[in-house]
Amino acid sequence: MKKRRFTEKTEKIFYIAASILICLMTIWLFFDFEAWAFLLLLLSPLMVKNMLKKAERKRKWALNVAFLDSLQFMKNGLNAGYSPEGCVREARKGLEKLYGDDARITKEFTTMEAQISMGITMEEALMGFAKRCQVEEVSTFAELFSILKRTGGDLDKVIQQTTSNLRDRLELARELNIVVAEKLGEFRLMCAIPYGILLYLRLCAPSMCEPLYHNLPGCVFMCGMLLLYIACIVAGEWIMNNRMRE
Repeated sequence: MKKRRFTEKTEKIFYIAASILICLMTIWLFFDFEAWAFLLLLLSPLMVKNMLKKAERKRKWALNVAFLDSLQFMKNGLNAGYSPEGCVREARKGLEKLYGDDARITKEFTTMEAQISMGITMEEALMGFAKRCQVEEVSTFAELFSILKRTGGDLDKVIQQTTSNLRDRLELARELNIVVAEKLGEFRLMCAIPYGILLYLRLCAPSMCEPLYHNLPGCVFMCGMLLLYIACIVAGEWIMNNRMRE
């Protein structure tokens, strides 16, 4: 758990540094480090928030895939005659071999196994897992398991149903990612082109850029271009995010 917090903290520091670097690059390319332009650094927190959101989306995707494997291990344990609590132990062993000890899913099942051994019910352990990971499929499975324990339903059927639903959803998302990936690459390239053009002009033909800096008309023009550029990025991000959610 400490290692995961350290990793997330390091990731956040990296994103903060990257956002500040992008802002400074923008201030140089668009405004030649004019004093008022450093207000653009106020956009850094928004950029960091967006980067963290994308990273969290990737983590949840990976956790969904790993959770699908864990359900299969639990199902195998049930078929072998283990109790639900024993299935957690068997799933943890399988996940260790498949993902290693340091994987998020392995650590979560190790935590649940330890909690169960200390007398915490499996329902509480699963609910804790769902609360920590904030993944819809895990929460659904935890709720179904809790209902099943109270009503005496068929755990094997619940696991099979959850596995089928999750597999279908992941397959659909994977197909969508393939379709979107090409457009996403084109979008990122288009986002980089204005910076590339300005960087080329600043380094190879600085005299051409002089009229754009340190005067009111040039400042207004560059502000307009930057606002248009930001609007295009926001619109592109919105379109890509909507396609990913479909």
